[in-house]
Amino acid sequence: MEKIKKKSKERSAKGYLVAGIIAIVLAVSIWGLLIFVEDSILSKHDTQVYLAFNTSLGKGTQIKDLSVFTTLNINKDVVPENCVLDADSLLGKYVLSDVSERTLCTTDRFGDLPLKDEDSRTLSIRVEDISQAVNGRLRASDKIDLYLIPTSYKEETQTTEEDGNEEKAAVFTALSETYAGLVLDAVYDADGIVIPNDDTIRLATSFDITVNEKDADKIISMLSLGYRVWIDLVAA
Repeated sequence: MEKIKKKSKERSAKGYLVAGIIAIVLAVSIWGLLIFVEDSILSKHDTQVYLAFNTSLGKGTQIKDLSVFTTLNINKDVVPENCVLDADSLLGKYVLSDVSERTLCTTDRFGDLPLKDEDSRTLSIRVEDISQAVNGRLRASDKIDLYLIPTSYKEETQTTEEDGNEEKAAVFTALSETYAGLVLDAVYDADGIVIPNDDTIRLATSFDITVNEKDADKIISMLSLGYRVWIDLVAA
């Protein structure tokens, strides 16, 4: 009888030990789960919506509408303190340096006045028909040749059966003022809204270019005299 009681006590002690071990394991597991949940909640609170460029823009481009911006959800610990959060505050400002898509908008990237580095000026060039500008497919950062064609140039001499585009370029070079290797700062549709580089639908009819002061004055003068615009894309 005493042996039976002794064995019963040993079994009870082992049972308590096993139960204690299980309780500890469960406690550690629950504690770990709570820590994981807490970290997840805190990490979500550490993110914030920031303003970024939705397309590439050239130095000196004026912000004329908000379609050039997008928003990114980023951990606030890894972004600069001078990030811009209000897109409306950037309307009318000028980009101080070339920017690429998804670049964060910071206060040091914008200025209130047009850039005049090295006596340069930004002009807006508009075409009457998209056929004068690669059928409206040009985008910001494209390199172009700009031809200003005198009104005396006859339309019927523009094309040939072999290769119309090459013939046009050859004639324009001979009869027009040519500005080669210009880079488009921004492009706009017929409503004057900037077209992002990833937009393959809208057609560009006006273009921002930056030239030196002397060329700017000459281009403005020729346009005022009725010179026609022709734009060719320079192969990369």
